[in-house]
Amino acid sequence: WPTRELWTEERSFIPEIMLATGLLLAFLLSLTVYLNRKTQSREKGLIKEITERKLLESALKYNEKHAQAIVDHMSDGLVIITEKGEITRFNIAAEKLFGYAAEEVVGQNVKLLMPEPDRSKHGEYIRRYLQTGKAGIIGMIREVSGIRKNGEVFPLELNVSEAPQNFHRVFIGTVRDISDRKNVESQLQRLSLAVEQSPTSILITDTGGKIEYANPNFLKTTGYAWAEIAGKTPSILKSGEHTREFYKNLWDTL
Repeated sequence: WPTRELWTEERSFIPEIMLATGLLLAFLLSLTVYLNRKTQSREKGLIKEITERKLLESALKYNEKHAQAIVDHMSDGLVIITEKGEITRFNIAAEKLFGYAAEEVVGQNVKLLMPEPDRSKHGEYIRRYLQTGKAGIIGMIREVSGIRKNGEVFPLELNVSEAPQNFHRVFIGTVRDISDRKNVESQLQRLSLAVEQSPTSILITDTGGKIEYANPNFLKTTGYAWAEIAGKTPSILKSGEHTREFYKNLWDTL
């Protein structure tokens, strides 16, 4: 501590010392305020970031639930697989179609749903497409066979599309059981064969009376060629030997 004499001699420096001390205090106060504001700003930014992240997560969860609701209400089965063939999504219609619960097949290879020989060849189909880009079924509707959990093989209508997801590709397959349609087609084919080979003359018209079909025996019996009677009416067979009342009774009966 300076002596009285020195203090007296140096008292002219007191204002400078007080000024320096004031400036130092002002600096420290400003620094404290700045740091407090910086901390508060960081905290606000962190809170904002957390809030925005939570909102984004909520939105994504909402969109996921919304998408899942749409998928589960589809009438067609939906099966989504990765590039490795692993099933990632299996909707309710697919569960009913194949007899598996979603948790039984998610993570499994999709060949589980295929009978032979497609089951053994499916991995090669995917590898070939990824290497060459040449699609065998992507973008097209095809009739294939599926196999249920109980081992029953049944006909399917399959439509496959491709979509990017997280820097990878996924394949989206919609499937429809066409067993009923195939049964009807089979019955019609048998009926058509029976009509074609029938020894009876058969003529089919629309509701307006225009000829739509004549079987071979009809053409043989009447001597007409198909081109001569297509689109005509059965009146071409009128012999002129029947009365008007005969034809009226015939049409009234029909």
